[in-house]
Formats: sequence, structure tokens, C-alpha cells
Amino acid sequence: MKTIYVSVNGNDEFNGTKKSPLKTLNKAVLLSRETGIKDIFILPGEYFGVSISLCKKDNNLKISANKGTVILYGGFPLSKWESVDGYLVSDFWQASKDNGHFQKKPFRLLKINEKLAKRSRLPQTGVFKHLCEWNQDCLPACYGHWDPKPTITQSRSIKYSEKDIEKGLDTDSAELLIYHEWSATLAGVIAKDETKNMFYLTNSTDMPAGAFADRNEMADKYVVFNTKEGLHDINQWYADFNKGLVWYKGNIDETINGVFPVFDNILSLSNAKNVIIDGLDIQMSNNDLINPGYGARHLSAAVDITSCENITIKNCNLSYVSAWGIGIKKCSSNILLQDCTFHDTGAGAVNFFENHDGENVTIERCQCFDIGKIYPGAVGIYGGGQKNLISHCEIHDAPYCAINEIGNYSVIEKNLIWNIKQQMQDGGAIYLIFENNIVLRNNVVLNNREDHVQAFSYYFDELCEDCIAKNNLSVNATVSSQNHIAYRCTNKNNIHIDNGLMKVRFVDCYDLKYYNNVFIADEILFYGPSKDRRYTLPDDLSDIVRKTVSKFQDATGITEISNNVIYSKLKPPAFRLQYSKEEPSVYMPKGNIYDDPGFNDIDNGDFSVTEDSNAYKAGYRGINFDDVGCTNRFHELFKKFWPLKPNYMYGWAEKKDQVDNT
Repeated sequence: MKTIYVSVNGNDEFNGTKKSPLKTLNKAVLLSRETGIKDIFILPGEYFGVSISLCKKDNNLKISANKGTVILYGGFPLSKWESVDGYLVSDFWQASKDNGHFQKKPFRLLKINEKLAKRSRLPQTGVFKHLCEWNQDCLPACYGHWDPKPTITQSRSIKYSEKDIEKGLDTDSAELLIYHEWSATLAGVIAKDETKNMFYLTNSTDMPAGAFADRNEMADKYVVFNTKEGLHDINQWYADFNKGLVWYKGNIDETINGVFPVFDNILSLSNAKNVIIDGLDIQMSNNDLINPGYGARHLSAAVDITSCENITIKNCNLSYVSAWGIGIKKCSSNILLQDCTFHDTGAGAVNFFENHDGENVTIERCQCFDIGKIYPGAVGIYGGGQKNLISHCEIHDAPYCAINEIGNYSVIEKNLIWNIKQQMQDGGAIYLIFENNIVLRNNVVLNNREDHVQAFSYYFDELCEDCIAKNNLSVNATVSSQNHIAYRCTNKNNIHIDNGLMKVRFVDCYDLKYYNNVFIADEILFYGPSKDRRYTLPDDLSDIVRKTVSKFQDATGITEISNNVIYSKLKPPAFRLQYSKEEPSVYMPKGNIYDDPGFNDIDNGDFSVTEDSNAYKAGYRGINFDDVGCTNRFHELFKKFWPLKPNYMYGWAEKKDQVDNT
């Protein structure tokens, strides 16, 4: 026998042949270790309660199925429902016991009749405003953000308005989603003090509650999930974790088949080598309720890869998971994720932030969409380590960044990104911080200005060094090129187009270079320091902020800007010195062209040029984006985002106060 077979109709007492398959994947792995057979094939069906751990005993193992035929659930079915007071009620404690497990851990997902049900919530729509204030200045991340830092009480409590939360509301099983500027915290309620109108939380918030509320209307908002009083709509559910009951608002006469998550990891690989996972659909993992951290990076993953080498996961679908799809950490190397789909995830798709000493993580031809369903501060892909590659992926409909870091000496290329930052601020479509020698090339970021989102398409943030962005396209990002405390980074042969105002920002940066780029917008504003002008700091800065930002008063900003086409249609391009209250001044450095670049057919996404065009004369060479992403959708999508009606919500000419000095 060369292959061990698993079937929903099998029996773990069988021998694992195709005619006598096993019933569980756990038993198949044990049989593989006993016999040395390294091929496990899973026959079609739905498999419940799956939680598999692979180790060095499983080196060279392949686990596969025909794509689209097998679902591995990290949870158990809920098939017994009773009608109680107009609701359908099921005992998930008993369902766990029926499957040989005792589940008391809270969960945040419920799948009903093949679709995700909605958690009960207060308010029914929209958000509540909490009464916490945080008036301390925020410092750069490399200086610790907060000085002073919040106390334990400040980070573990929320003051609410009495008009929002009725007295007697049962919050024993409730969880609060607390919004911040660029992250969000999910926390349980330890206690509710109705005399002080305070919630006390199970875990600390990722940022001080109320920070940035002066500039972000969502930064002092919250939602209460999982109370019985929050059951308003059909297809909503509430779980009473003290009694082990799920309450569902649905059609009483409808047959209900549910699945709830139990295990944090459905597949766990530790110290394994040369393992292939192919064609599996992985769903319904659980996670611990903790401070998710920036980007939700501290959360668990349905597939966990720790200290492994030469692991391939391909043709898999990871969906309806409570946190991350795949997590990679602790010096894992040569990891290939190929042709996978991630959607409806509680956090993001792939997290290898903690893979500090690892290298050669490759993510190619993967689709990531409808992510951050539970943790809206999550990013699509969170990277770390070194010598990694993210290529030909499509990331869209995400609450925050598409790609957040990748690791030093790495490449991000030919990815197609759209509809990002739908809930969070700051960050960027491709956002890098504390990294060096990164290449961003031939990527496309599409944004809709009417969503009031500044996409920050390509963002080199604090202490990024010697990075390059070349041959990329940014559409309607408002801020197409964002830089902050970055050193010696280069932008070359990129295309930046906007309806309305475009901003190029480089606050506290040193020795940036812009060559052979094309900028097209109604107005173009460059904002940052100048190697030719020194600035004075405003009088209204706090002592700690003054001490911090004064370290960058020698910042040189853009030191070389030549052979670009800078086409500002309505007025000449302008420059505003950072921290200055002066009006922007005309900015037309020598060696650039300030006219129409002459693309052959910009409205249809054709950025080729002829030799007599201004762009060609400036040194730009045509870029073809037909092969970005993995579904051949560039032209279809481009026409949805360009052209659009000009939007001047950030226009310095009409609303000068909107141009911030942050």
C-alpha cells in the first residue's frame, strides 16, 4: 500500500486502503508513522473536530484531497435545536460531549446552513461613543508611542454613557469591540459598574481608549457583541457561555444545521520538514480572547507552522476561521503558499510576523478578501524574517492594510490591491516599517476617493532604509507615496494618478530620490522637509514631542528629483515645508517635465508611450499591468476606479485646514 485513505464513511479499525479507509485524519497520521507510508489522501466529505499535530516524525508527508471536495472543520456540528420563546436554542456543551470533548471556551463564529450567521450586537446598527479621553501626544513608534503610558486601569476599562447601556444588561458573555486609530481591540467584560458607568475588561486595549478622537470620528467608538438583548435580526445568534447554550433568531420551521469552532489550530506543524498540504478546505478554528496587538499579529492561526522547513500549502481554501488563516513563526524557512484562497477570516490571511529568524517564505497567486470580520485592525498579510516573496496575489475588501511588512531583503511584486483601509486609518496598501532593502515592483493599488480613504499606496515608514518602489501603479490614493523617518529610499518609474488632489509626503525623511515617475492629478502637493530650508518647530508642541521631533530637524527630504513628469492640471505643483504655517509655494524643480505625459490610452489602463511623448523624453518606459494578480482582472477593475469624479475633500486649495502637519 502506497497511500492511506480517509473517508467520512470509514472506520479507524480498518487498514486504510481505498476499499477499507480510515475515518479520521488523526488515525491516518498515526498509521503513517507506524508504516512509513507518506501519502494520505482524504476522500470527499465534511470532517468535524479536526485538530492535527505534525512533527519531525511526519517529515516527507503529503496530505491531499481533490480541490473543493473536502472540508476540515476545527469544530463540531450543532444539529439539535429547540424552539424557546421564538428563538432556536442548541446546547453546545452537549454537542461537544457527544464528540468526546468538553467545550467551555468562548467562540466568535457560528456557521448556519453553510453561511456565517451574524453575532448579536448593540447598537443594532452603527456604534456607541464611549466617554474615555486620551490627550497625550503620540510619538513615533521607534520612541514607544506613548509618554506617559496608560495605567492598567486606563487600558482595562471603558466609561460608557448611561443612555446607551440599560441598567441590568447581562454582559457575562459579552465582548466589546473598541475602535482606535489604526487598530481595534476585542475584550470580554469582567464586570460592569452601573454606579460609575464603567466596563472592566478581560484584556488591555491595544491603544489608549479615546486616543486620536480629535481627528478620527471612530477612535472613541465601540460595539457590544454577544448579548441576548442584541438579537434583533434574522440570522443573528448569541451564546450564553455560562449555560452552554446558543440562541439563534431564525425561521422556527427551518431545518438548522450549525457548526461552531472548538480548536485554535486545525493543522499544527512543529519541527517538520518536507510536508505538502494540497487541496484542503479548512474552516471553523477558534482563538483565545487576548489583546490582538497591532495588525492582530498576536492571534492564533487555523494552520500553525513553527520551526519548520520546506513546507508547501497549495490549492487550499481557508475561510470562516476566528483569527488568522496561516501562521508561520520561529525560524521557519522555505515555506511556499501557492494558489490558496483566504476569505471571511476573523483576522487576516497569513501572519509570519514572528518568523524573526526565518527566511524564504513565498506567497504566490493567493486571493485574500473579506478579512478582518472579527478583528478589523487586522492586515491581509503580515510579514517578518528575510528574503521573502509576495507575488501575483490579490488582496481586497480589507479593513486595514493589504500587506504589512515582509522582512528584510524581500520582494513584493505584481500584486493587485483594491478596497482596503475600509475601517482603519493610517497604514497603507503596502506598508513597511523598520525594514531595509525591500523591492516593491509592478504592483497595482486601486482606491475610490468617494470612500473618504487616503490609501497611502506605497508607504516607507519609520527606519526603512535603502528600499525601492519601481514600476508600480497608484490610482486615486490621495496620498500615493507616503514616507516617514525613512532613509535613502528610491521611487523610480512609478505611475501615480488621482482625480482631485494628490499628496506626496516625506515627513522627517532623509535622502529620498524620485526618478522617471509620472504624477497626474488636478493638484499635486509635496509635503516634508527640504535640504535647502530649515524649519522651526511650532510653539504649541509639548516638551516630549518637541524633544523627539527635534532629532529630525536636519532631515533632508527629497534630495534628488529629476526626469519625472509632474502634471498638475489646475495649478502648478506645490511644496509645503513640514511644521510650517506658510502657504504652499510653487514647486517645479529643474530637470522634470510639467505637462501631459502622453499615455496612449490612460482611461483604458494602457500606459504605453511613444518616443515623442513627454514621459518617454523624461526617461519613463511603458509598463504593462496585464499580468498583475492571479485572475486577469486588471482592466476590468481599473475601469471601476478610473476616471472618477474629482474629490477635493483633502484639497489644500479649497480646504487649507485639511492639510495636516502630523
